[in-house]
Amino acid sequence: MFGKSFQRPPVKPALLALAAQAFFMQAALAQQDVQLDVVEVKARGEITNASEVTRSYENPAVSASTGLALTRRETPQSVSTLTRQQMDDENVETLDDALLHATGISATQLDVGVRTTYRARGFAISNFRVDGAKIDGETSFAGSGQSLNMDLYDRVEILRGANGLLGATGDPSGTIDLVRKEARKTRFGAASVTFGSWNKRHLMLDLNQPLTQDGSVRSRLVLSGDDSDGFRDREQDKSLGLLASVTADLSADTRAGLGFQLERRRINGATWGTNVPIWFSDGSTTHFSRSMSASADWSYSLRETRTLFANLEHRIDSNWSTRLTGSIAQGEARNHLAVSKANSGSTATRGFWNQDGTGAYLNTMFQESDNQTRNIQWTVNGNYPFAGRSHQFMAGLNASDSKTTTFGLQCRDAAGVALASCMNRISSRFAIGDWREFIASGSSIGEVTSTRTGLNTTTRQKTYGGYVANRFKITDPLAVIAGARLGWQSNYANGAVSSSFSHQVTPYLGAVYDLSSNYSLYASYTDVFEAQTQRKTNGDYLSPKTGTAFETGIKGEWLDGQIDGSLAVFYSKQKDLATIARDAEGNPLYVNGNEADGIAYVNGASGVRTRGFELDFSGRITPHWNVYGGYTFLSVDNPNSPTTDNDPRHLFRLNTSYRLPGAWKKLTIGGGLTTQSAMRQAPTGTSHPTLGSNVNIDLKGYTLYHAMARYDINKNLVATLNISNLFDKTYYRQYGFYSGAIYGEPRAFRLTLRASF
Repeated sequence: MFGKSFQRPPVKPALLALAAQAFFMQAALAQQDVQLDVVEVKARGEITNASEVTRSYENPAVSASTGLALTRRETPQSVSTLTRQQMDDENVETLDDALLHATGISATQLDVGVRTTYRARGFAISNFRVDGAKIDGETSFAGSGQSLNMDLYDRVEILRGANGLLGATGDPSGTIDLVRKEARKTRFGAASVTFGSWNKRHLMLDLNQPLTQDGSVRSRLVLSGDDSDGFRDREQDKSLGLLASVTADLSADTRAGLGFQLERRRINGATWGTNVPIWFSDGSTTHFSRSMSASADWSYSLRETRTLFANLEHRIDSNWSTRLTGSIAQGEARNHLAVSKANSGSTATRGFWNQDGTGAYLNTMFQESDNQTRNIQWTVNGNYPFAGRSHQFMAGLNASDSKTTTFGLQCRDAAGVALASCMNRISSRFAIGDWREFIASGSSIGEVTSTRTGLNTTTRQKTYGGYVANRFKITDPLAVIAGARLGWQSNYANGAVSSSFSHQVTPYLGAVYDLSSNYSLYASYTDVFEAQTQRKTNGDYLSPKTGTAFETGIKGEWLDGQIDGSLAVFYSKQKDLATIARDAEGNPLYVNGNEADGIAYVNGASGVRTRGFELDFSGRITPHWNVYGGYTFLSVDNPNSPTTDNDPRHLFRLNTSYRLPGAWKKLTIGGGLTTQSAMRQAPTGTSHPTLGSNVNIDLKGYTLYHAMARYDINKNLVATLNISNLFDKTYYRQYGFYSGAIYGEPRAFRLTLRASF
């Protein structure tokens, strides 16, 4: 099936993953006669799927793939969950923290604090949701992903593979669905404070308060704040999160909810492009400290999103229910960026640094935009008998309307003189006298300021459709899921339609066959159809990309489903993928000629194929031992970039925690690792200063370890110590973009005190 290009993976990661899976299976089977603690999820009639109740890595039922509430074993695709307990154990605060602990997810970082692309199965993830509603969760010049605050969420459900049934797209990379913390019927509260490396200061308050004696009306308030320095000079991270919600039981069968959410993050010391030059102008390699910053002291990025959401649920009878949800999100993005880096320009002014302190230029990029997204979704699902068996049905309608306004700006230098553009790559006005003095203070060039001109650009995307799926129980061991989505979409640029599609059908077919009470075979197929968000140089949207995606494998679960795992083989093929539009010298072109509007693309890539296999496991082996991990082997055949890689071929992650027995029962220890293989790269944006474009470089592979220790001081007070990058490995999050690099974080310590009441 895979042909000659499907190479055998190196022994160490594969054997390590398989040995871990075999060990967990053996341990699980050995524990079959152990009486596990019963996890009580009911309170005064309340039933919840919240992972914060189990306080483990055990996966709740998920619906990210088909909309049907299924266990991972019943779902014919690769689905995993980061639970609240795991996020607490690993000190997860941001989307970046969460996804870089997940199976099969890698990241490509272009800037400090601005653009990071998360990828799965060879493609960028563009499908982000909160409680099933579509959001602009990408970390880009305008997306809200950078500000997502994980203190507000109960768990993260991750689907790897195509998801064309529930959304508007069949993107084969994956779907990230964040599930908010919910108001519950019992009173409880928690407060935590975290201190750590680089003046780390983080506060969190979580209050759940019934408003009536029986809890039929209840509320939840979560507050989160962070004011910390980064490991780079002049870098600061300031964030604020707020979640306030009220839920009311209108009757025994009807429930309504209303809430407000605020997420805000400002990163001082943000960059436009990479942070550390990797070559001097003479072609020799630089050796700068990881703490060095090439940004101006006034450079920053800001993201803020305010969301009003509501839901109404009704239980029709014991087998059927319906749900209506809606949300309105208002967001803003501000990028006032300045950094010294190599860039396009004449040979003499490309911005490569000379070792005597000359040769550096400041690059500036100002962008300001506002975004509004409206979502509404209705679903109905339930069980019904037919031919002596019970089957499950789901249908729904959803619509999303997203509008982004990018403001026209007039920029001025520190003397008040108007600049020709707010995007200055190489300008004699911003020549840096001595880059050694600049990186020491960031203040040798005065602050650039901006005012709005009223010449704005507005883009809008309206998407709506309906979907239906049915899980047929064909025989006792065989279940087949069949479904399809019928969708419409229109894209607008300044009020005019730039592209659209209608009556687009995206089919879905999956099957699960139970081999025994512990193991199942599964397979799924879907068409790939995605209306791409990238635009051409004239501002029009690209034509949709199309293709197919297939996955098959085996799943298992043990200890009454408290631990499960899967081995998947996947294949996808696409055409008409977005490819960066470049000029004759290979430099990227930009929408409307302005980088603030984004890189321009063409429908260039055809016949892109990805294939691989993936091992994934999670849950609790014993009442006191949690595990989560996975290994991914990926092969990408992309005719448009045969000499570079966007994804590591091998990616392995493992996380575990264990509560000690007996006299040490107050102590829980844990840790884990992430390892990824090297990636072939080439300098982009500007070439090697002396050898030109015929230089290939590698983003080297690396392995990072982390450790955790948690101590129960008493029943209401817990102390947790986290150490990331335990052995202080020097590694890169980016290498080669504009002939620069971005270092990964050095070893960091975090100490958290958490009180519950």
